[in-house]
Amino acid sequence: MDFRYPVDISETGVKVVARLADLPDCAAEGESVNAALERLIPVLEAALVRIMLNTRPIPLPSSAKGRPLVAPGAVLSAKAALYLAMGQAKISIAELARRLKVAETEARRILDPRHNSKIARLESALLTFGLRMEVSFSRLPPSAGR
Repeated sequence: MDFRYPVDISETGVKVVARLADLPDCAAEGESVNAALERLIPVLEAALVRIMLNTRPIPLPSSAKGRPLVAPGAVLSAKAALYLAMGQAKISIAELARRLKVAETEARRILDPRHNSKIARLESALLTFGLRMEVSFSRLPPSAGR
Protein backbone atom coordinates (compact mmCIF):
# COMPACT_ATOMS: atom_id res chain seq x y z
CA MET A 1 0.00 0.00 0.00
CA ASP A 2 1.33 3.34 -1.00
CA PHE A 3 -0.32 6.55 0.16
CA ARG A 4 1.55 8.96 -2.12
CA TYR A 5 -1.19 10.80 -3.99
CA PRO A 6 -0.70 12.50 -7.39
CA VAL A 7 -1.36 16.22 -7.56
CA ASP A 8 -2.77 18.23 -10.44
CA ILE A 9 -1.20 21.70 -10.61
CA SER A 10 -2.80 24.75 -12.19
CA GLU A 11 -1.94 28.42 -12.12
CA THR A 12 -4.51 31.15 -11.63
CA GLY A 13 -2.73 34.44 -12.08
CA VAL A 14 -0.40 34.89 -9.11
CA LYS A 15 -1.54 31.73 -7.27
CA VAL A 16 -0.70 28.09 -7.87
CA VAL A 17 -3.47 25.60 -7.09
CA ALA A 18 -2.61 22.02 -6.10
CA ARG A 19 -5.51 19.55 -6.21
CA LEU A 20 -5.45 15.86 -5.34
CA ALA A 21 -6.42 13.82 -8.37
CA ASP A 22 -8.02 11.06 -6.27
CA LEU A 23 -9.67 13.30 -3.65
CA PRO A 24 -11.03 16.19 -5.73
CA ASP A 25 -12.31 18.13 -2.70
CA CYS A 26 -8.72 18.44 -1.46
CA ALA A 27 -6.92 21.50 -2.76
CA ALA A 28 -4.51 24.16 -1.57
CA GLU A 29 -3.08 27.37 -2.95
CA GLY A 30 0.37 28.85 -2.73
CA GLU A 31 2.64 31.44 -4.24
CA SER A 32 4.66 28.63 -5.84
CA VAL A 33 4.25 24.96 -6.66
CA ASN A 34 6.29 24.02 -3.58
CA ALA A 35 4.18 26.23 -1.31
CA ALA A 36 0.94 24.78 -2.69
CA LEU A 37 2.23 21.20 -2.26
CA GLU A 38 3.34 21.95 1.30
CA ARG A 39 -0.11 23.34 2.16
CA LEU A 40 -1.81 20.34 0.56
CA ILE A 41 -0.30 17.79 2.98
CA PRO A 42 -2.45 18.74 6.02
CA VAL A 43 -5.50 18.88 3.73
CA LEU A 44 -4.78 15.29 2.64
CA GLU A 45 -4.27 14.21 6.26
CA ALA A 46 -7.56 15.81 7.36
CA ALA A 47 -9.39 14.08 4.50
CA LEU A 48 -7.96 10.67 5.46
CA VAL A 49 -8.91 11.22 9.10
CA ARG A 50 -12.50 12.11 8.10
CA ILE A 51 -12.74 9.06 5.83
CA MET A 52 -11.51 6.73 8.56
CA LEU A 53 -13.70 8.24 11.30
CA ASN A 54 -16.74 7.91 9.03
CA THR A 55 -15.74 4.32 8.13
CA ARG A 56 -15.74 5.01 4.41
CA PRO A 57 -13.38 3.37 1.90
CA ILE A 58 -10.05 5.12 1.42
CA PRO A 59 -9.44 5.85 -2.26
CA LEU A 60 -6.07 4.48 -3.26
CA PRO A 61 -3.76 6.75 -5.25
CA SER A 62 -3.82 6.54 -9.01
CA SER A 63 -0.70 6.49 -11.17
CA ALA A 64 1.43 9.62 -10.87
CA LYS A 65 2.06 9.89 -14.65
CA GLY A 66 4.72 12.55 -14.08
CA ARG A 67 2.69 14.56 -11.56
CA PRO A 68 4.10 15.57 -8.17
CA LEU A 69 3.14 13.44 -5.18
CA VAL A 70 2.12 14.26 -1.61
CA ALA A 71 1.78 11.81 1.27
CA PRO A 72 0.51 11.85 4.84
CA GLY A 73 2.94 11.36 7.72
CA ALA A 74 4.22 7.92 8.72
CA VAL A 75 1.81 7.32 11.63
CA LEU A 76 -1.29 8.22 9.61
CA SER A 77 -0.05 6.16 6.65
CA ALA A 78 0.40 3.15 8.93
CA LYS A 79 -3.06 3.64 10.43
CA ALA A 80 -4.59 3.93 6.96
CA ALA A 81 -2.87 0.70 5.91
CA LEU A 82 -4.16 -1.03 9.06
CA TYR A 83 -7.65 0.36 8.41
CA LEU A 84 -7.59 -1.03 4.85
CA ALA A 85 -6.19 -4.39 5.94
CA MET A 86 -8.88 -4.78 8.60
CA GLY A 87 -11.58 -3.91 6.07
CA GLN A 88 -10.27 -6.34 3.48
CA ALA A 89 -10.03 -9.13 6.06
CA LYS A 90 -13.40 -8.16 7.61
CA ILE A 91 -11.74 -8.00 11.05
CA SER A 92 -13.41 -6.15 13.92
CA ILE A 93 -11.63 -4.07 16.53
CA ALA A 94 -12.39 -6.81 19.06
CA GLU A 95 -10.61 -9.35 16.83
CA LEU A 96 -7.68 -6.96 16.36
CA ALA A 97 -7.43 -6.65 20.15
CA ARG A 98 -7.45 -10.45 20.49
CA ARG A 99 -4.71 -10.84 17.86
CA LEU A 100 -2.55 -8.18 19.53
CA LYS A 101 -3.32 -9.48 23.03
CA VAL A 102 -4.41 -6.02 24.19
CA ALA A 103 -7.61 -4.52 25.60
CA GLU A 104 -10.20 -3.43 23.06
CA THR A 105 -9.72 0.20 24.14
CA GLU A 106 -6.02 -0.08 23.21
CA ALA A 107 -6.94 -1.56 19.80
CA ARG A 108 -9.32 1.38 19.23
CA ARG A 109 -6.51 3.84 20.00
CA ILE A 110 -4.16 2.04 17.62
CA LEU A 111 -6.69 2.49 14.80
CA ASP A 112 -7.86 6.00 15.81
CA PRO A 113 -6.34 8.42 13.27
CA ARG A 114 -6.39 11.23 15.85
CA HIS A 115 -4.34 9.28 18.42
CA ASN A 116 -0.57 9.55 18.17
CA SER A 117 0.26 5.84 18.38
CA LYS A 118 3.81 4.61 18.57
CA ILE A 119 5.14 3.44 15.26
CA ALA A 120 6.38 0.16 16.78
CA ARG A 121 2.84 -0.66 17.93
CA LEU A 122 1.49 0.04 14.46
CA GLU A 123 4.22 -2.08 12.92
CA SER A 124 3.27 -5.08 15.06
CA ALA A 125 -0.43 -4.56 14.29
CA LEU A 126 0.33 -4.54 10.56
CA LEU A 127 2.42 -7.70 10.91
CA THR A 128 -0.70 -9.56 12.11
CA PHE A 129 -2.05 -8.99 8.58
CA GLY A 130 1.18 -10.04 6.90
CA LEU A 131 2.12 -6.43 6.12
CA ARG A 132 5.64 -5.14 6.61
CA MET A 133 6.07 -1.42 7.07
CA GLU A 134 8.72 0.27 4.97
CA VAL A 135 9.80 3.87 5.40
CA SER A 136 11.09 6.21 2.74
CA PHE A 137 12.18 9.81 2.96
CA SER A 138 11.75 12.69 0.58
CA ARG A 139 13.01 16.22 0.63
CA LEU A 140 10.56 18.90 1.75
CA PRO A 141 10.01 22.01 -0.36
CA PRO A 142 12.61 24.71 0.51
CA SER A 143 10.22 26.72 2.70
CA ALA A 144 8.84 23.78 4.72
CA GLY A 145 9.83 23.07 8.30
CA ARG A 146 12.43 25.80 8.58
